[in-house]
Amino acid sequence: MPYFSPFAAAQSWVEDFDKICVQAEVADSLPTATLKELTLESDRLLVVIEASSDPQKKVFIFRLKKCRNLFVYIMDLREAKGSTAPR
Repeated sequence: MPYFSPFAAAQSWVEDFDKICVQAEVADSLPTATLKELTLESDRLLVVIEASSDPQKKVFIFRLKKCRNLFVYIMDLREAKGSTAPR
């Protein structure tokens, strides 16, 4: 029976966090469909982080919400301009 330590579980969501938030640097050049998927992934990961016992989870939650909000902002901006693709 494999043993999954809390550290291993934490590393898993930290890797997911990094994969999502690294996209914030290039978010304005990503297609809208990708931004939608990143927003959904952010929502799913937020639930996982909130359930974790990591003492730094508040920091990760704050940062993940900032990344998610950026994705949503860019999608809203494109919708307001009538564009679904990056410039």
